[in-house]
Amino acid sequence: MQINESTELDIANQGNRIAKPLGMIIDLAKRRAPLLAAFAGMVIAEWRKLVAEISSVLASGRRHRAAAERELFHCELRLCSKGDDDLPIV
Repeated sequence: MQINESTELDIANQGNRIAKPLGMIIDLAKRRAPLLAAFAGMVIAEWRKLVAEISSVLASGRRHRAAAERELFHCELRLCSKGDDDLPIV
C-alpha cells in the first residue's frame, strides 16, 4: 500500500531503551577522554574490516566449493567430509 501524503500514527514511541544511555556515555567519553574515544573508534573500525574480510573469505570458499561440485558432479552430488566425531578412537 502506498500513501501519497504523510500519516501520523497514534502510537506512543518509546524507542530503544539502550540508545539514549549509550549516547550519553559516548558523549561523556568524547568530552572526558577524547584519546580513548578515538582509540575505541579506531578499534571498532578495524574490527569491522576484519569481520568483512573473514566474511569475504568464507563466501569465496563457498563459491569455490559450489563451482567444484558443479564441475565434478554436474549438480547431482555434493561434497561432504567426515567430522572428527566420526573418526575411530585409537
